[in-house]
Amino acid sequence: MLTTAQIAAALGMTYGRANRLLSRPYTLPYIFAPTTEKGGGKLRLYQIGVVLPRAKQAGASPEQIAKLFELGGYPWHPA
Repeated sequence: MLTTAQIAAALGMTYGRANRLLSRPYTLPYIFAPTTEKGGGKLRLYQIGVVLPRAKQAGASPEQIAKLFELGGYPWHPA
């Protein structure tokens, strides 16, 4: 699962631009991360399969795609 901050770091863009990428023209499906004992913000988690089409549409390079897999903890086996 990837956070918006991880997506922004992998694609080399700001947090706001990554948030816009994930929410327009429609919001991608996500789940909220569990909160801690003290509460906290609502951290959105996205699956890699949902993020990849938008990343490719934004012009992500193969190195940036590999970084998405790495940050999300997914195995990376390029074809």
